[in-house]
Amino acid sequence: MNTNQLECFITLSSTLNYARCAEELHLTQPAVSKQIKSLEKELGCELFYRTTRSVELSEIGNQFLPEAKSMLDTYYHSKEWINNYKINEYHSFKIGYTDPQSIKMITQALSDMYIGDATLSPKLVYNQTNTNLQALSNHFLDVVVCMKDALFKDSHISFEPIHHDGFVFIISKEHDAYHTFKDLKAVHTSDLFPIEQVIALPPYLLKSYFSRGRTLLPVNNKLNNIICENVNEAYGLVKAGFGFALVPEFQVVEDEEILTLPWLETPRNDFGIYYFNGADLSLTKEFIKAVKDYYK
Repeated sequence: MNTNQLECFITLSSTLNYARCAEELHLTQPAVSKQIKSLEKELGCELFYRTTRSVELSEIGNQFLPEAKSMLDTYYHSKEWINNYKINEYHSFKIGYTDPQSIKMITQALSDMYIGDATLSPKLVYNQTNTNLQALSNHFLDVVVCMKDALFKDSHISFEPIHHDGFVFIISKEHDAYHTFKDLKAVHTSDLFPIEQVIALPPYLLKSYFSRGRTLLPVNNKLNNIICENVNEAYGLVKAGFGFALVPEFQVVEDEEILTLPWLETPRNDFGIYYFNGADLSLTKEFIKAVKDYYK
């Protein structure tokens, strides 16, 4: 699979006309047809339904289109980044993160670093913790910002704890149960079971914990609970009235529409930064220091 094939496929998907596709790409129609056929042969499927009068995306072609666009975007992004790196001697620094709520902290830390290094070229990668940690192990990332993951083991990767966090209870002030909690200073686990819950855990953790017959958080499975992937989504669903959520302390957001209370039986875990034990850790050390300064 190459960029010529992808460009022809994506452009033909848009125009659904070989002549216009060829015109946009400055190619001949036979050249476009050749690229499409070679891609279909390589994938072992028809990407388009063709008649003498029309061209339409096949079902599998329609499903493949977003991936083709992503691959082409990644190629051109990488090409542009490499050209800039060679010309300007930028210092690349790739950061994996697991929740949109972390962006404010990450960008503030990068801002502090950029003051002393105008050649700093950061790249932020949002993904599940296990995916980011695998990318770190494969040298595709420099650091990963997340909660410590007990499932992850790699002797070449170190973890720098930033702070030790538990979970806190949040619920909308518009929720029917708000009046039960508004005068409390903290909640017990037993207080939570009558109310639907918004569970903000990454899918890979949910699969792991549910497969072992238990969960990281207390869950009343008899209720209509909602599962989401991150705290940002949890806040939105809680504000929409879908129940309470238990979120890490470091990701709590001040919001006049939300009641926030300590959870007395909370488990605790380290939030911090994973990094590869490589030869040059100067940027990593700067980043860790900047993040620690952010939380002072």
